[in-house]
Amino acid sequence: MISQHQEAKMGRGAKACSACHWRKVKCDVQAEPPCTNCRIFGDDCVPHQRKRKGELPQTTYLPPSKRSTNTQTRIMTPIPAQEQQRRSISAPSLLSPADPNGAEAGDPPRPSNASPGSYLGRAEYIQGVAPIDEEDAKDYADEPNNAFSEVDHRYLQELGALELPTRVLGDSLISHFMERCYPWMPIVNRSEFQKTDDFEPSLLLFHSLCTAGCRVSMAPTAQEVGQAFYHRAKALYYSGHEKNPLVIVRAMCMLQWWNPSGPEHVSIDSSSFWLHMTVGLAHQIGLHREPDRKQPHASLRRRLWWTIFSRDCLISMCHGRPRAIHPEGFDVRPLTLNDFPEPNLDVHLFLSYVDICGILGDLTEAIVRDMFGRASRVAIEARLLNWSRHLHEDLRIYHQAGKLASYNFKVRQLWVAYFTALVLLFPTTAHAPSAMALLATSFIVAIFEEFLNRGELPMLAPVFVFYMMTAGLVQSTSLRCPNLEVETRHELDIIDQCLAEMGKRYPSATGARRVIRAVFRAATKQDKQTGLLTFTIDDNQRQYLEQLGPELCPKWDAIHRMSKDAGETTARQRAVIKRPRLTATRAQKGISDEGLEDVGRLVTEFDPNPVLETDNMPPSLAIDSQQEVLDTNEYFMEGMDGFGNMASLGNWMLGTWVGGMVDMASLNAFNS
Repeated sequence: MISQHQEAKMGRGAKACSACHWRKVKCDVQAEPPCTNCRIFGDDCVPHQRKRKGELPQTTYLPPSKRSTNTQTRIMTPIPAQEQQRRSISAPSLLSPADPNGAEAGDPPRPSNASPGSYLGRAEYIQGVAPIDEEDAKDYADEPNNAFSEVDHRYLQELGALELPTRVLGDSLISHFMERCYPWMPIVNRSEFQKTDDFEPSLLLFHSLCTAGCRVSMAPTAQEVGQAFYHRAKALYYSGHEKNPLVIVRAMCMLQWWNPSGPEHVSIDSSSFWLHMTVGLAHQIGLHREPDRKQPHASLRRRLWWTIFSRDCLISMCHGRPRAIHPEGFDVRPLTLNDFPEPNLDVHLFLSYVDICGILGDLTEAIVRDMFGRASRVAIEARLLNWSRHLHEDLRIYHQAGKLASYNFKVRQLWVAYFTALVLLFPTTAHAPSAMALLATSFIVAIFEEFLNRGELPMLAPVFVFYMMTAGLVQSTSLRCPNLEVETRHELDIIDQCLAEMGKRYPSATGARRVIRAVFRAATKQDKQTGLLTFTIDDNQRQYLEQLGPELCPKWDAIHRMSKDAGETTARQRAVIKRPRLTATRAQKGISDEGLEDVGRLVTEFDPNPVLETDNMPPSLAIDSQQEVLDTNEYFMEGMDGFGNMASLGNWMLGTWVGGMVDMASLNAFNS
């Protein structure tokens, strides 16, 4: 029963209007409406109606055993009718209705101050006499410091964050983003940034888009302007100016394009940092759950989730760090053409992009965690082969007749990811070059040479630094092969030029360039291969090359001439890949103290001698000064953790290469 005290409490007049109640700020509506806050923010001042005890949520909880096997019913926090009415009053309603299939009939949701409820899944594993009433549980005030203060307002005003860019600048940056970023994160629409008499675009979303647009712009002042936009977007984010979490999540996705710091340094501005913040908020609003088919903007939520998932896989691959999203921790269904406003080639591009990112993420995790056994290898091989065989015709790099397809910037980017997957699937070591890895990286270098000659390197995302570094590490292993050395030096020169150009925008490219230079110097000190070197390309591996050709692979003919049929010795019969740990390798070899010092110098210093032979180096790989040698050595020392494992950009891949050098150095120590 309801006590007299409760009845009296419910009968009292409203102490706050709906807008102030939503913002969790003090309200003076009892004096005379509109209240001060609504007058300042231009909101309609509507008295807040408290939810009565006994009002149950509109969503009925179903235990897992009774849920549909196709589209499961989710435990989403419902929005009471009064709150829905308040939201429609406090912000302009410019939303297009959702169609029966859950896909938007028009534009994505316009930004507003309305905030959807937080997702809570605890009712799935905590059972009681009655279902948990999540709506009632959240009916309390937040901390007072969560409110947008006057101090925040003044700071944002001084920073210029409360103003939209000029029409000319804004239009150009929107065009840059839609052309060069949108294909990889289809989470916004042009109409969201069109100011009208009754609609103001979200400042956070606009400044974040401008930040990404500047990153891929070739305008002379783009980077300087982009930094200003980045600081404004970051200030808007931390001040809590934007209240719609769906807008905030999308803004954080776009801020990942800026990436002003390499992974060698701890930073709260890196792509990795923004990714984890994005995943955290995405979980809070239930993006990891398949939305109900009638839920507004269900398709946008799916596109947003798979964008975050793809970013997570790529960043994990680049750094060798755990993914923020557990593969079994979500149930959002795969995207279909119906989830996009306009089915076109970019839609097929994104669908294939999500698939290849998932393969790269799973492949990286299996290798890093020493779990790349036969079962996982067979599964990943099948997925990668299926990806290449069922690609949309217009996304193929070669036609069915084996002729190179016409150049397409976005398609070339997609295939760089595929060739990188081949490198990870068929790895190479310092003393055992892999034919598949050499062929794949030869394709990668040729594609980057196209980017370089067409002036398109500045339009690439930060992940392409890792792709270049991967190609450089693999190509350096063929320097010992006399009949591949000339072509290898040319390809390493291309990689160095590309990293130098990318370094003007992304600091991580500078670190990667130093890595490649150090590896090059170490590789040139090794003895040349004596006799005729042969490669193995078995029937299993040939499947991945069946629709490719020599036009985009300088090493194609040479490696095929040097290859031999291995019959049944397929990749599945090889030993399980293990991450070489330097300490364990040395202990197993039983090297003497003197030999251990030699190995340490070889692995961690690479080139302690400031007097270098540069006559045979490609021009761009020649050393400029003694200081560069010392800086490179410091970089490798800092890039290792306490166990001798590489810890910075892509350095987890160096494990195999360094492990091979340790084995060779150990063998030399025993033989001497």
